[in-house]
Amino acid sequence: MVAEEYNLKLDDRPSHPFRGLEPVTISGRPSGLTYHHIVPYSKLRDFWNKLVENGDIKRCKFLPPLRDMISEKTYVNILSPDGRRSDAEMQAVKDLVSDIYMGRVSHGSSRLRPEGWDNLVGIYAWLPGNLFVGPTDRCDDPKDKIDDAAFRTKGARQVRRRILSESYEEILAYLKGTTARKSKFASEALYKVVRYPKLQDFDLRDWTWIDGEKGPQVKG
Repeated sequence: MVAEEYNLKLDDRPSHPFRGLEPVTISGRPSGLTYHHIVPYSKLRDFWNKLVENGDIKRCKFLPPLRDMISEKTYVNILSPDGRRSDAEMQAVKDLVSDIYMGRVSHGSSRLRPEGWDNLVGIYAWLPGNLFVGPTDRCDDPKDKIDDAAFRTKGARQVRRRILSESYEEILAYLKGTTARKSKFASEALYKVVRYPKLQDFDLRDWTWIDGEKGPQVKG
């Protein structure tokens, strides 16, 4: 069977699929809240793009649990509370993940996107297990590196830290082309992140506004 070819490359980060967040007051100063990546989106994007370029996306271990979490509606934060995606739209995403995994859909020279693409990208880019809620305009934002601040919050768990740190390091190794690291190591590490159903919630006790700084940061 010849695979259908589409453009499977990721571009800029899509809008998140979550509910809006109410502003808070930190150290007497008003601040908005947003969803922060722990492993930066740029690394998730580059990892996916290299997988499709190299033909490594087929049989990637993180794809089946991603399909199952969507199918079983286990990602409790996504599309909550109003359920903005229909069952038919979500079925298209599940089918697309299965087709990519089985090699029925592959990356090629076509500019066309497969059915279900936009919703798949939205979920992959905003995996709940890779997110925590925190203030906007942070002065401790790590930019293009892993967000260690998330691990110093009260809601952080040691197991989650280990899983995310491992995923970050394995993705970097694959992107650098380290000979001792194949795509399967990063895929297996991301598999554990995919299986987390919820993001890490905001806790006001974690945050402060340091004198002389331009924004809030995690205490400590």
